[in-house]
Amino acid sequence: MLPGNKPVGRTPICSAKELARVDSVWCPGPVPYRYWQDPRHRRDYLLWLGRKLRFRWIEDYYKLTHEDLKHNYGAGLAVTYWRASAVEGVKECFPEYVWEAWRFERAPMRFWKARENRLRYMRWLAERLGYRKPEDWYASVREDFTRNFGGECVKFYRGSPALAAMDLYPNFPWEEWKFLRVPRGFWYKLENRKRYLQWLGKKLGYKRLEDWYRVRGADFAHNYAGGLLMMYGSAVDLLRDCFPELDWGRQSVGRHRRAADRPVRLPVPLKNRPWRIHRTRLTVKQVLKWADAYHERTGKWPKARSAEVDGAPDESWTAIDCALRDGRRGLAGGSSLPRLLAKHRGVRNNRGRPRLSVEQVLRWADRHCRRTGKWPNPRTGPVQGVAHETWCGINVALCYGYRGLPADTSLARLLAKHREVRPRRRKS
Repeated sequence: MLPGNKPVGRTPICSAKELARVDSVWCPGPVPYRYWQDPRHRRDYLLWLGRKLRFRWIEDYYKLTHEDLKHNYGAGLAVTYWRASAVEGVKECFPEYVWEAWRFERAPMRFWKARENRLRYMRWLAERLGYRKPEDWYASVREDFTRNFGGECVKFYRGSPALAAMDLYPNFPWEEWKFLRVPRGFWYKLENRKRYLQWLGKKLGYKRLEDWYRVRGADFAHNYAGGLLMMYGSAVDLLRDCFPELDWGRQSVGRHRRAADRPVRLPVPLKNRPWRIHRTRLTVKQVLKWADAYHERTGKWPKARSAEVDGAPDESWTAIDCALRDGRRGLAGGSSLPRLLAKHRGVRNNRGRPRLSVEQVLRWADRHCRRTGKWPNPRTGPVQGVAHETWCGINVALCYGYRGLPADTSLARLLAKHREVRPRRRKS
């Protein structure tokens, strides 16, 4: 069988003879210099670790986590060669198997950002759920993703299986109202409401606009649009909004019609009519006042998912963050709650951190060496003279390519390349 074609299943990890030859030199202490550069040694380590964790079948490696590596002499190995990911280690050491990254405890970093990975998972999920046609996705719910290792995947579609299915089959003529839950904000767009009414009119056999006088509220409830009717309160209000060219007054509706043919008026909860709620205007001063009260009570600054706003039971930090981003309720827009607190209260914003360059990092390292006589490492601590910067954070940015720095390197490799500093032997 060709490499990478074996399915992961109940296959024994390896023979007892192969396990017996593994020499666990990493247990007593530091491994020999450049020991981990040999791929065979890295594979031997995973075989030894599997035996220690009582893995019997090859599929048991789906349970492997970074914490298992960290607590069993493999922290340095994982960071240096596997980007601190157990998935990368298993895929490198057992390349003859087809590994499904979503079945691990944690997928590799930025795995779900790639559209091809999400589509590959969707095809696997369709086979697992027995979906053979695009129409089968109408019955999907969010729990289908969360129960099948795809909770992080559906987050990229705003928690909507409908958007996920539409991304998988972009050329299929989707009718979004047939899903068990339409995408968020779908009914807010007038073109979507009109498209649904065209479909409903065709199904009910309506050929003229005047035929809509015969529609009933039950016709919407029985054809996937009960939520739409609840948002308007009555079929008359819905039709008046979508077909303003007709007269929807009482005389036009006709008093001679039977009660069963008249539009049904349903009670409308206030929370189901978001555009009818009169929200008070906000100011930056008021938001900062609420943030200060929250910080005084909890000792932490609020986030978008924090608890209720002190002194304002009708407000939420999520709504305030959206208003700051979109420019609603009197705010300028183009900002966010973390950015506002960073600007006015000096709170550290991890996502808004400035970009770095290799030359700038080297200048900081030279200054540290002149001051202390030693070159910095990830455990050195904060960068002297630079606010909110640590050598550990710089090392992470170099490993993963954050903040404009090159990826797949480290602080030690950077100093070895540009300052000819020999890296210290790492204790595993």
